[in-house]
Order: sequence, then C-alpha cells, then structure tokens
Amino acid sequence: EYDRPVKESVNEIRIYPLLGNDQEILFHEINITGNPDILLINDYWSNRTGMFNLMSSHHEMIIESKLIVRTLGIVKSAETLNGSFEKLADEVGSNLTLLELSNMEEPDLINEIKLIADEIKKPADSVAKVVENCCTYIFKNFRYLKGITSIQTTPKEILHLRSGVCQDFTHIMVEILRSLAIPCRYVSGYICPNKNGMRGEGATHAWVEAWIPGFGWNGIDPTNNIWTNTQHVKLAVGRNF
Repeated sequence: EYDRPVKESVNEIRIYPLLGNDQEILFHEINITGNPDILLINDYWSNRTGMFNLMSSHHEMIIESKLIVRTLGIVKSAETLNGSFEKLADEVGSNLTLLELSNMEEPDLINEIKLIADEIKKPADSVAKVVENCCTYIFKNFRYLKGITSIQTTPKEILHLRSGVCQDFTHIMVEILRSLAIPCRYVSGYICPNKNGMRGEGATHAWVEAWIPGFGWNGIDPTNNIWTNTQHVKLAVGRNF
C-alpha cells in the first residue's frame, strides 16, 4: 500500500521454488495487480527471477503466489556427510562460487566470531560435524525473539543482543562458517505445514546451505537445530540476505 499514487513501479520477485533433487513443483500460479507481463530470467545463483513493471497509477500492489511443492528431502547427519577439510580444500580450489569470504571489518566482531569458531571446531571433526556444531551453538546460545531485529540488523548487533529470528541466526552462522573457510550461502524459503511446532512455520524462513565435500550444498537450519528436511521449501539462495 502507498500513501500516494505511484506509477512505473519496477519489481523483481524471487518466489519461484528452486528445482533440484530435494523438491519438485506440482503447481504454481502468480497473480499480480494489473496483470503485468513477467520477464523470467535465471540470476547468478540460478534463482528463477521474475521482473515486471506496473505502468499505470496505483495505490496498492498485491502479489499472490499459489504453490504446491513435493519435497523429497533426504535424511542427513554429520555421520553420513563425512567429507574432510582436506577434501574441502581440494574441491574449493579457485572456484569463485565457493570462495566467498567474510566481509567483517570490526576487530571486536572478528574476535568474537573467532572465539565461537574455536569452540565449535575440533581437530578430528569433519566439515559437516563443524557445521552441525555451529548450528547447535546458535540454537542453544541465541534466544528466538520476534520484533527486536529487522533486515538491516548487523551481525555485530545480533551478537550483542544474543536474540533474533531466523534471518539473524542465518547471518551469524554464515559469518562463523566463513571464518573457518567453509563455503556457505543464505537460503530463503518456507517451513510447511504450520502444525508441527517448528520455529518459523507458516511464514517465510531462512537457513544456511554449507558446501560439504563429496556432497555439495546441504541445508541446515539454526533456528530449529536440524538439517533441512521435507518441511523446508527452498525459494532462492544468495551470498547474504
């Protein structure tokens, strides 16, 4: 809704579920105010992206997405995803998609992240075990509390609050894993259905995908302290939010 008429409203939407081994789309219908033409492209991360322009004057814009997805999640654990850090280094090499590093600059923030990283990584751990440890650390040490953060809240502020919601926990986990040279990315999607008592059910949700050597990208959800399963519907991925 707008407080005055607007026109030539240019938009991008990333609400098309990613096709992959873990989900398939059975039905998808999108209805947008004014029924504009939607130009579909795949972005750098292979997210299906819709671009449209509402030319005529309007006071509100409604985007309605009706979706049926079949999820095909595989049960995951650190025991089954047993790739080593040596194998990770071989796979990363000069792959620009996997070389994303932390963009933290504040010394106190870097030091605090390093303290957490040192706590969750043991010499004999596999990559997946460290990822799992990081997920558990956030789940146990950060309080799930709605309304105190926004999409602009920084990792430094989240660490100070030790509270937040799914996007905040995802931001922190991404920074910790990158400090350990584990490639990871931000995932947006949904947890469905809204009847199992999981945090974030029935709304947009965020979690992390980490690169596990020998297995590729694997999702893990620090808000619920689980590897992603058949309740997670993935819409789009990126370096950060």
